[in-house]
Amino acid sequence: MPSAACRSFQFPFLAKVLPSLTRNCFRLDTNSHSLKQFLPMQTQHKSASPISFKRELALLFFINLFLFTGAGAQQQYLLPYMHKVGGWSPVACAWVIAAVYGSMMIFRIGNLFLLRRLPLWLWTIVGSSAYLFFTLACMAVAWHRIYALAIAGAVIWGWGAAAFWGGTTIQTLNAADRGRLYGTGTGILYAASQAGWVIGLFVLGQVYANFQDQPWMLYLVAACITLPGVLITPFLSRQNLPDLAAIVPSFADIVDIMFRAKALILAFLLASTSLCFGIILGIGDFVEQEYGPQWIWVVAIFYPFARLLCSLLSGILTDKVGGSTVLGTGFFGGAAALLLAALWRSPLALGVAAFALGFLNGSVPVVTTAIVGDVSHARRWPLAYGALFTWQGLGIVIAVLLSKILGVAVGDYHFVFKVFAAVFTVCGIAALLLQRYASQRL
Repeated sequence: MPSAACRSFQFPFLAKVLPSLTRNCFRLDTNSHSLKQFLPMQTQHKSASPISFKRELALLFFINLFLFTGAGAQQQYLLPYMHKVGGWSPVACAWVIAAVYGSMMIFRIGNLFLLRRLPLWLWTIVGSSAYLFFTLACMAVAWHRIYALAIAGAVIWGWGAAAFWGGTTIQTLNAADRGRLYGTGTGILYAASQAGWVIGLFVLGQVYANFQDQPWMLYLVAACITLPGVLITPFLSRQNLPDLAAIVPSFADIVDIMFRAKALILAFLLASTSLCFGIILGIGDFVEQEYGPQWIWVVAIFYPFARLLCSLLSGILTDKVGGSTVLGTGFFGGAAALLLAALWRSPLALGVAAFALGFLNGSVPVVTTAIVGDVSHARRWPLAYGALFTWQGLGIVIAVLLSKILGVAVGDYHFVFKVFAAVFTVCGIAALLLQRYASQRL
């Protein structure tokens, strides 16, 4: 049963009268922890000046741009790099990426408990530092060739990435709250990461292709590009962010969100969409073996380029008309493109498939985040976001490992495309079902 104080805020008249009555009659401190958790977030920060949407999104844009030009884009070269410097098998190398996203999956929820004493703006600083740390760890692997070092660096990066995306996403929703531009703000955030990925794939691709005898140069350059993004993070606004220490999430809260009908569909789509990312991450050494290292960036660059376009487009469309049709179209298009790549064996076909996968994966995280902002109370944003996006990490882990295992077992990576084409067809049907639960809260 909710308390009397909590129930009173369901009625506008009592919501206005009760705080003044309690202060005058009982002289309660409205800043106390016991009463503060029941007050709306805006009441807690009346003295704070409004957050500038343009300034905040500009800072977030450049943070993501630098981080994903460096530490983000290096992922495309991680598998061939680990195979080259460590001499490990393709499956063993795939476990490094799996460790990143497995860790990220766990700490989407785990950080709500582990870091709940830290303010959310500090999550962004700590998380961005983990991106930089991983580039330095990979550079060290080239000299020491210790597999445990690669795995440990991957786990730490996954933890930091969960903190970074948790922090930046809530800061984006917070900045967009005044105009309820959740889709537009989220689209800009994701577009920045994809713009960085496009630039990074080209820049790091040149480094990787021209420094074959000094592969560690790839990560030296990636670290230098990442550093400015880390240095910008302290300039983000610290106003009006949810206080995690006052939320005290429980396992029951998480289960309650994750097993609502809308959440189940979104979770399924997130997990399935992240298969796209897993396929792209796993395709690097396949392209190198089939067509040469100079083709890795050429094929892969279509993916973030499409995500860049679709992140902005899907964000705007979500604010205007909703996202169910956009998601359904993206999944059906992704299935068709993978089938094309399976039947037509050439770098161009792989590029078309990468573009379609990027178009698909550019829409689902943006639409899902916008839905979290629109149908959840601001105090529940961290919990709802963490609960849903846990499934995204699971999908990437499955895709990276399954694509490698299937490719090794069958001896043909094109078979992998056929399997995932069937999966995305099912997802397209599921996406259209979201319309039935448009009014459900999270």
